[in-house]
Amino acid sequence: MRNYFHRLGRIALVTIAFAAMFWLGLGDLALAQERPDPVVVPNPRPPIDRPVGRIRSTISDGERATVGDRLRRDASERNERIRVLAVKPSVDTDKEGNGDPLSRATSVVFNYTTNRATRLHVDSRSGAVVRQETLSGVPQSSREERDQAMTVVKNLPELSSLITQENAALEGGFVVSPPEGRPIDHRYLQIKILSSDRRRLLRFVTVDMTSNSVANTFQRF
Repeated sequence: MRNYFHRLGRIALVTIAFAAMFWLGLGDLALAQERPDPVVVPNPRPPIDRPVGRIRSTISDGERATVGDRLRRDASERNERIRVLAVKPSVDTDKEGNGDPLSRATSVVFNYTTNRATRLHVDSRSGAVVRQETLSGVPQSSREERDQAMTVVKNLPELSSLITQENAALEGGFVVSPPEGRPIDHRYLQIKILSSDRRRLLRFVTVDMTSNSVANTFQRF
């Protein structure tokens, strides 16, 4: 008799559970039928005007040379020394929207005289500056600037002898903070002198690119 009532109680619980699921399903269906259709809100942003025409992905060596020569000549007339770090294609136009997008280029320039970096928007055919903006950060070095830093290292007799004796390799060229006691308004690159197999670090050399001289050298053990 006890087993009979036990089975009867289990059947009652299962029945109640199914009834609850049924009524909950009906409630969700009713709520779904009462929901209004979503309202589509149009995008309030106006269309963006973009330059018309094909945009190049590269700048020719001739145009890069034209831009660099023009910028260096203009800087020389102001008694300033600059380094053209990069010249890339751009779609920049003037304030009135004029200008052929195919002739625009953007150049990143570091001015050693003022210790400032500038982004210049130029005409790649003539090198003339259309507009410019000062960069807040410190741009990394270019291949040309790193090569110049390595030349400064090789020209120092003490380091030149080390490089010759060890048949050493040079690498690096990242921009670093001023060494202690050196002018803080100069630009510095760090060069590493490695053994010929590049397994041993022989020297760290900090090059002052503003004065084209070695700022300091040290060996880390």
